[in-house]
Amino acid sequence: MRENFDVIGLDYLSGTHFETESLRDYVVKHKPNRSALRSDETHSSPALAITLDFNRRNLPAERPLLVFFGERNCSECQQLRSQVLTYPPVSKQLARYETAHLDWSDGHTPLITALGSRSNPADWARELGAAQVPTMVFFDEGGQEVFRLESQVLRQRMERALLYVLERAYADGTTYQQFTRAKTIEKLNAEGG
Repeated sequence: MRENFDVIGLDYLSGTHFETESLRDYVVKHKPNRSALRSDETHSSPALAITLDFNRRNLPAERPLLVFFGERNCSECQQLRSQVLTYPPVSKQLARYETAHLDWSDGHTPLITALGSRSNPADWARELGAAQVPTMVFFDEGGQEVFRLESQVLRQRMERALLYVLERAYADGTTYQQFTRAKTIEKLNAEGG
C-alpha cells in the first residue's frame, strides 16, 4: 500500500487535483483494486443487515470508543492488527474500549456516528478528515473526538495512546507528548534509572 500511496500522492500533487478535491477523496478514487475481505477481518461490509450504532450524544457510554479506519488489503492495517493490536499490553488496554474496524471506502453500510448523525463509514471518515489508512480515532464516553493516530504505529505508541485516553489526560490540557514524556520518566524512576 505504501508504494501505491506514494505514486497516487505524487499524481495528486503534480496535477491540479489538490485544488478541487481532498487527498482522501483522490486516494479512494484512484486506489488499486482490492480482493475480497478475508473472513477474519473485521471491517464493515455492505452485507451487514444492521445499522452500526456508535451514538453517545444523548446517553454517554461506559467506555471510550476507538474507531479504526482501514481498507481491504492495506498492508499497514494488516500489520497493525497482527503485530500491534495482539501485543498483550495493547490488547489488555483495548479490552477497556469499545472498538470498531471500518473500511473507509465503504459507502453502503449504515451507521450512526458517535455524535448521533446517520452516515456510512466512507462519509464518516471524510467528515472526520481521515486522510490515510490506517487512521484511529478516539472518542470519549460522550462522543467527542479526543485524540487520533494516523498511519502505522508501533506497539509502545499505541499502548501510550490508549492510556492517554483511558486516563483522560487530555481533559486537563495535557498533550500526548507531555503525557508520554511523563510516562517515560515514571518508568525510568521505577526501574531505578
